[in-house]
Amino acid sequence: MTEGGSNGQLAAHAIEHADRMWRAESENALRYSVRTNLLMTLVLALGGGGLTVLPRLVTPTTLTMVKNLSTWGRVTFLGFVVATLTSLAFLLMSLHALVEESVVTEDDLREQRQAREARDAQRRSVTSLQGIPPSTASKHMELPSETIESLPEEMGEAPYLIFVRTYEAAIDLGARNDSRKRQLRRSSKRALAALIAGALATFFYMMSLAFLSDATQDSAGKEAAREQAVNSHRGKAGP
Repeated sequence: MTEGGSNGQLAAHAIEHADRMWRAESENALRYSVRTNLLMTLVLALGGGGLTVLPRLVTPTTLTMVKNLSTWGRVTFLGFVVATLTSLAFLLMSLHALVEESVVTEDDLREQRQAREARDAQRRSVTSLQGIPPSTASKHMELPSETIESLPEEMGEAPYLIFVRTYEAAIDLGARNDSRKRQLRRSSKRALAALIAGALATFFYMMSLAFLSDATQDSAGKEAAREQAVNSHRGKAGP
């Protein structure tokens, strides 16, 4: 095989590999986009439900009934209000993490470069990549730095330019995917905290209803006893 044919095959394989990396990172981006949409739908649904229910539960009539509660009843109702507001705050922070622009900072690029250098060192020392788990499996397709540096002489200027542009685009998209993955992780943690706070709010509200029911029964019992005493007094005062 001639040297030109060998270089042509090398260029084709290199460009194909860069294109494979791009398609892998594109699939990752699509998967993160779907997760983002699902999580945003959940957060907006929970937040909208909380904002709709809270004004209906905390009304002047409700506050009047709270005044008739015992001390523990008031504490549980206060716990309901605090837990509900906390849940809404966590939902807002979760939504902010989702809509925050995915920007690749210098720290992200530095982290990506350090990770590639670590994997390069791992490849030179052993054949297995175990021990340096990447953020996604597609990172295993990244080429060692010395290999990329040697390609211009072997491929030619034009094929190398096509390869390096596609390769750099895949690396950049991978960095953006890593940033989006971190945003999803932060948002998911805050959404989980919002769900826990919402469960506590439900518990406190049910406890408040129980205390309110006891207070209503006590008030009805006292009213019945008062009416009975009045009727008894009237009977004794009769002819």
